[in-house]
Amino acid sequence: MILSERIAAIVQYSKFSIPKFAEYVGFKTPQTVRELLKGNTRSLSDAVQYKITSAYPEINKLWLLTGEG
Repeated sequence: MILSERIAAIVQYSKFSIPKFAEYVGFKTPQTVRELLKGNTRSLSDAVQYKITSAYPEINKLWLLTGEG
């Protein structure tokens, strides 16, 4: 599973719209999520990883980064 698919799975898991998900996680704009979903971003910065795993501690960080785990 590539990064964009993992992000899509998390957004779907959240049951939020993209703007609401972005707000919940702590992104300034939904554009960050849209770029991740489009596959334009190939890796996650430490800040993005932290925001997602802080908002959803049940998400395995290894899975988020690599798709394994």
